[in-house]
Amino acid sequence: PPHHPKHRRRCVDVPLDSLGRPILPIKLGVLTVHSLGSVVWDRPAFHSERYIWPVGFLSTRSYASMKNPDATSKVLYTCEILDGGAHPMFRVTPEDDPEVPYVSITATGAWTPIIKAVNDVRTEETGKRAHTTVSGPEYFGFAHPSIIRLIQNLPNARKCGRFVFQNVLDEQESTESVSVPSTSHLLPVSMGNSLGRRVPSAHPPSSSGGDLSE
Repeated sequence: PPHHPKHRRRCVDVPLDSLGRPILPIKLGVLTVHSLGSVVWDRPAFHSERYIWPVGFLSTRSYASMKNPDATSKVLYTCEILDGGAHPMFRVTPEDDPEVPYVSITATGAWTPIIKAVNDVRTEETGKRAHTTVSGPEYFGFAHPSIIRLIQNLPNARKCGRFVFQNVLDEQESTESVSVPSTSHLLPVSMGNSLGRRVPSAHPPSSSGGDLSE
């Protein structure tokens, strides 16, 4: 697949094990990536020009609680990419309400109702309307340059015909800190549209769908 000349993004160092595999988890500020998952190259809805969505990708992010209006109160949200059959399913599960995960056919769709609920709680508490722009790829973590590079280096990634490989630059003095287990092997890496819904089951329904954007 071609490299897009305009996609020049900076990356940070991620340590490797003796076999050259990235050591997980990878902590990137409030985001921690626990699994990169596996590339599904033979089903077109599992990638786009901008992203590959590996089944089994799992991350956690610290974010405001939907239940506690205190702005300093943070909980962990678990983000997963699941196999929905014709397309990936994106699931976000709040630590303080694990029985009602938010599931959508896009990452943004899964995060949108969470951000709205947090903003509503803050608005009710402060009397001032809160607004937050939602980017599912950013909140899941697969839009982070380090994770982009790792995903596009996964087995079968080059079989994803529509994906445009990104030219990610090595960053020796990145302003963003990455916390990972210590090792002597370092590799510079850089590595949706319906609304989410709350579902009582831990397994999202499988349904067919068209191409996805985010």
